[in-house]
Amino acid sequence: MLILGLLVCFGTAIVGCNQRPNIAVLHAIGAFMAFIIGAVYCGFATYMSYTIKKFYPEAYPTWFIFFRGTLVVLEALSFILMLVFSAQRANSRTKATLGNTFEWCVVSIQCIFYATFAVEFSNLKQPGLVIGMTRKAELFLKRGEVENDEQQMVSRFEQAVATH
Repeated sequence: MLILGLLVCFGTAIVGCNQRPNIAVLHAIGAFMAFIIGAVYCGFATYMSYTIKKFYPEAYPTWFIFFRGTLVVLEALSFILMLVFSAQRANSRTKATLGNTFEWCVVSIQCIFYATFAVEFSNLKQPGLVIGMTRKAELFLKRGEVENDEQQMVSRFEQAVATH
């Protein structure tokens, strides 16, 4: 799942940095990574949510699983329509515009899908930082031996400096 997510991010960066007229092949590779792998990623995340809900019914509301599933279906449909109209780009300006429109639909649906991860992340708690002393330091502090220990360390350091 992590690898798929990284490939989607990398593909989005490629498609965003290389517009179609400039480097068409690189744009197509980035689009493949961002859209096809992105659809697989969204589908896999939806399946995992569904599986978790089967074992822990209180984990997600039912409408949430259906919402994610609907987004995945709409994304796949938009992707197919994007391919159909983009393939006919040379024949008609209208079809080129429709291809671009469905391309932006895929991107928008993916963004909405990624926003649904807020449900999982809302259960995370901010970790606290606890700094503790070692057992030896606690004993020294309780006995009041800290001053003596510091004096011993200073005298050892002075002896070490004097011998060298």
